[in-house]
Amino acid sequence: MRRPSAASLSVFLALIAALSPRPTRAESLSDGLYRKWDSEVQLAALLGAGFADGSHRELGASGNFAVAARFLDAFGPRFDLSLHHEGLRLHGGLEIRPLGPAHFLQNLSTGRARLDLFIRSPGFTLGSRLYPDARFYWQFGLGAPLLLPKKRLHGLDLRIEFRHQPKTRALRNTDGLGEAVYELYLLFDLAIALGGRPLSR
Repeated sequence: MRRPSAASLSVFLALIAALSPRPTRAESLSDGLYRKWDSEVQLAALLGAGFADGSHRELGASGNFAVAARFLDAFGPRFDLSLHHEGLRLHGGLEIRPLGPAHFLQNLSTGRARLDLFIRSPGFTLGSRLYPDARFYWQFGLGAPLLLPKKRLHGLDLRIEFRHQPKTRALRNTDGLGEAVYELYLLFDLAIALGGRPLSR
């Protein structure tokens, strides 16, 4: 029986390699995206506890639950419900995480997923307290990844976030409600990809 030549074997192996499925950029953790752009929209839930300095200058324990929709893991609406010694507080605003797209598009990725995701984690939220009164607030936070993105799981982070509501003159004589409020939380941030057209392929 005639044995195949080395050239024929090389052509055969080349055809197999060409026809074999290859991992896309979205499926690779070395592309600098770490699957963060595998879907256009992500839904996140945040839960944790911390401390709040209320309108009567009393520091007390506080819990916080939040839901957020993030587009390209960079911006989107966010709503926070907090419970402390002064009762329930509802906040709504726009969360912005500008370092995510900027860090990747400027080709600053280190190739180490946890370090890059930590660098991209800082976020700002600007909005209004919706209950029990309307007041401007701002919020800042950053986080460290506990679980990296995998399939529908968009990641699990541990975040530290600070929220501030400046003093409001219109309410300063209303039982102390107009005083500045400071809140500090440690939150678990769980994000799920909602689907849509993958952008990292």
